[in-house]
Amino acid sequence: MSNSALIQWLTACYREDRVRAGVRDFYGAVKYRRMTQGEEKLLTGILPEILLPPKYGSDLAAYSTMHKRERELLYGVLFVCGKTEEGIHRSPLVLFNAKITEDGDDYFPLRVQMKGARLNQAALDVLQAPKEFEQVLREILVGEGLSEAMVGEIRREMAVYCPHVHCKACSNGPI
Repeated sequence: MSNSALIQWLTACYREDRVRAGVRDFYGAVKYRRMTQGEEKLLTGILPEILLPPKYGSDLAAYSTMHKRERELLYGVLFVCGKTEEGIHRSPLVLFNAKITEDGDDYFPLRVQMKGARLNQAALDVLQAPKEFEQVLREILVGEGLSEAMVGEIRREMAVYCPHVHCKACSNGPI
């Protein structure tokens, strides 16, 4: 096998791993995590970015830059939380790529890439949902961001495809 063929093969393997990879436990292997409360402002377009505190933002920016080839900076929403025979699960259902920059005033803006939402395969595995549910979710997430209507649609479809999952909290707010 030539070097170029080997590199192409490794690149294809990396792409496939990335597609199937996901956040299994938000409190597990995630190096930098930050939970927000209240109304979703980034994905609904209310705010273009959120400012991270200086120390946290500085550490995250340095880590993100150093590990940009093997790790991703993600913004996750709609968490699947619960306990199964395999253990405790706390993983976001939907992932968006994010970017952090330094603004010069010791604050670090975090921006979310509104297009290209992807499903967290780890969360889908926990839900034990049929493939049809995954396709329905992909159709819902075709647009930009995540609106209250989209969350409602996801909740309705989850009730159809995953009747064993309790998703009342999903209906308590936009996100």
